[in-house]
Amino acid sequence: MFTRVQIIRVLGYDHDASQSLQRFWMPFMPFTLADLLSVPTFSPITDPDTTNDAESVVAFSVVAKSVIYQVISGVAYLHSTERRIAHRDIKPRNILLDTSGKVVLIDFGVAYSPTAGPRDVWPEPEGKMYFEVGSGYVWCHPTPHCADIDLTLSLPRFFRPYRSPELLFGVRKYDATACDLWALGTTFAEFFKTLHRRRALADDLDDDDDGADAEERGDPTKAYLLDELPGPWARSEWERYSLFDGSRGDIGLAWSIFRTRGSPTPENWPVRFSSILCQVVDSFSCLIRHSRICPTRTI
Repeated sequence: MFTRVQIIRVLGYDHDASQSLQRFWMPFMPFTLADLLSVPTFSPITDPDTTNDAESVVAFSVVAKSVIYQVISGVAYLHSTERRIAHRDIKPRNILLDTSGKVVLIDFGVAYSPTAGPRDVWPEPEGKMYFEVGSGYVWCHPTPHCADIDLTLSLPRFFRPYRSPELLFGVRKYDATACDLWALGTTFAEFFKTLHRRRALADDLDDDDDGADAEERGDPTKAYLLDELPGPWARSEWERYSLFDGSRGDIGLAWSIFRTRGSPTPENWPVRFSSILCQVVDSFSCLIRHSRICPTRTI
């Protein structure tokens, strides 16, 4: 059982064999890191068009350093030589906070350890690791012209911007702890990204605009993007742009990563398993060929 302060504690559990149901009791933590990142005043970006004064920037620095330190401590505890556990689903919604500033990691449903035992529900032997790990979503509000959708509801729009590149190409052998480090970096990067209003569901489901990439994210030097709300009924809800754009699936995420970081080579992207790089380079070559067919996409 996890007992360190940065890992959620399991207070108790119950197993209902008749319903094949397992219940766990854990301490109540009222906020997620995603909640904190959706606060407009929690930003290090000074913007003359806003009321973000020097005091709020100092407060951001203190809170951000505390959160980052605690999360890294929790991951270091998992990755230690005694445990060798990879979380594999690090993201803002899996980091909880309480009113005292305490931070814990949750959701170990896809955690991995090379020393897993026979009681594991989903064993992952050598060379047969799962690559469909890491997740994320954003709540989107439907617009009035979305047929057959209850306008009072928010619907999830799935995307996975925290997945490392090797997971995007179906590899079955990879360094799971390195995937955690990638997810940590993309999560912490959101502290310094621009906030924007969540787009309406109809806009999120529109895949016709293949050429819209960085341009639609607006000015990255601004603390906030005061986009027009989708309708008079809409609530003013905020979220931060992710470091990479995962809204167009795994291939779109790979495109965003390679455009930001450059094409992968053994020099700028050293890997433990050479087969990973071969698969990624082959897949990236396919993207290059596709870009020649569809010139609206550029790298």
